[in-house]
Amino acid sequence: MKPPKEETIYLLLVTSKNKSGTRYKVRGNIEKTFGQFKHEGKSTIRFTEPPHDLLISADKIQLGNFMVFLKKVWSNEVKSVPEICKMTVPTVKSSSTNKLEISAKSEYPTFQGFPSNLQTLTINNCHLKRVDNRIMKLKSLTTLSLDRNNLTEIPIEFRKLSLKHLSLSHNKLGKNFQSWNFLSWPLSECLEYLNLSGNEMKYFPASLVRFNKLKILKLSNISVNRIPFRICLLPNLQELDISKNALVALPGSVTRRYKKFDKLDVSENESLQFEPTPHTSQAKLKQYIPSLLELSVRSTLENRILYSEGTLPRNLVPLLDHTKICICGKICSRDFGSVYKTADPKQLATTIVSSHHIYVIPVVYQSCCPQHLQYNT
Repeated sequence: MKPPKEETIYLLLVTSKNKSGTRYKVRGNIEKTFGQFKHEGKSTIRFTEPPHDLLISADKIQLGNFMVFLKKVWSNEVKSVPEICKMTVPTVKSSSTNKLEISAKSEYPTFQGFPSNLQTLTINNCHLKRVDNRIMKLKSLTTLSLDRNNLTEIPIEFRKLSLKHLSLSHNKLGKNFQSWNFLSWPLSECLEYLNLSGNEMKYFPASLVRFNKLKILKLSNISVNRIPFRICLLPNLQELDISKNALVALPGSVTRRYKKFDKLDVSENESLQFEPTPHTSQAKLKQYIPSLLELSVRSTLENRILYSEGTLPRNLVPLLDHTKICICGKICSRDFGSVYKTADPKQLATTIVSSHHIYVIPVVYQSCCPQHLQYNT
């Protein structure tokens, strides 16, 4: 039975994109309402004209009051606009903020999505198992924090975001190589801050050696005993946190920086100590002649030629990412033995953070030729 015709009453939906609003006639125009999840603060109103489903997410008490009020309007218990004006109706405020912080699963915007003009988005402690695809549509986003969730991988589309600040600490990333596919171009051209601490990595993101804009890199408590040699050669890197790991030595490249770190945190690396060079067959090394591929790798890096998965065959990129530095300063793409030396902490960083006072820090180089192994004797 249709309610009797009275004064036409509309529901006006105003958003940041449509400030003039969309009008929905209430009486005789609501096909159905869905309230199965009203205890969670979620309901849906299905209109006949226009044929829209209006999704509502709000405080469950406010939402309940609103739905009761809407039913009264539809059933003609409220007959005119003046009567509505006398009633206290919950309002929905449209925010033009460019910053959003979500710190609990109950706060997550399941239906309404994210403001399109967001520049800073924080979603921490929300037990996320996958990244919301709607984040990839935020073209203005420059700062993203997804700390303390249950993420095992990040969509490769993330590399297209113009992020300067990215924090993914305390997740479950690094269990396979695919976890790091998003750490590539063009993200490598803009990212300045990256936090991967607290991920128990089985596979390290070697592609970080191509992130030349990085200023701060946090790799604390990631269960590694070494980091790529070229990490320390990133030209703009000012702070490096590699605390709470099982590092035996720092890569020798740390002594070949143009400028020392502002801050270097090596605390809680109990294995960080000097070790002798393993024995390597001198005769075997004397017979070795570098291949054309190895010479090409050396030339590419020495001339600082930019490369990515888009400019080189995919199987060559890891070879370049994992190259090491010989004690003579040459690029090594083959592992013929390690050369351990010590470095003065004061020469490495303005501020050194360690678990106890240290006088020297062990560093390790690779050998590109037999005679360099004699540096340890």
